[in-house]
Amino acid sequence: MLSVFKIETYQLDPFIVRIKNGVGVRIAHGCVGYGVYSFWFAYVLANRYEIKRKIILIIFGLFVLWFINVIRISLLLIAMQNKWPMPLGWDHHTWFTIFSYGAILIFLFLSEKKQSNLFNQ
Repeated sequence: MLSVFKIETYQLDPFIVRIKNGVGVRIAHGCVGYGVYSFWFAYVLANRYEIKRKIILIIFGLFVLWFINVIRISLLLIAMQNKWPMPLGWDHHTWFTIFSYGAILIFLFLSEKKQSNLFNQ
């Protein structure tokens, strides 16, 4: 993600991402977003969608949540490199949770709206 902005990064191992000649972050298991991914996965599976739609929703939702996480880690690296404070004093995990569940709420609204339109025809 950072290479788009001409910022060179590299991985020391599967869990450490570092800016070339700069700071790095260790991506712990809690940072991967399993809880948010699991919530979305369980919601879609528990709903009355046809199997094809479930698969599409699961893949789309997990991709969007993964992308939000990639943006978070990229912004965290930039903020650490430039010594920027976190907005409102909240840590990056809190911001990830807010944006992830915000995206899920939008997904829920859109999928329920479409689902109710199917039943009202």
